[in-house]
Amino acid sequence: PNVDIVENPNEVKKYYVNQIPVSVVHERVQYYGKDGKLITESLKDYSKKNIEKEFSSLDEFIQRWNTSEKKEELIKELT
Repeated sequence: PNVDIVENPNEVKKYYVNQIPVSVVHERVQYYGKDGKLITESLKDYSKKNIEKEFSSLDEFIQRWNTSEKKEELIKELT
């Protein structure tokens, strides 16, 4: 889905999925594993696991982050 995040440091963050406003109730992610079972984990753990798959080290991640002209493009690659 198309996910847009509108950020303003003085306001509450607003999230949109396919131009529809959504709210974060719990920071959990659910997906189906290779065995077909539903997996639920924290958004933090899920994000960490996927970043570790993409980058072999923290230095590699930081270098890519710092050289990326548009941080949004890197974020989209990780989702």
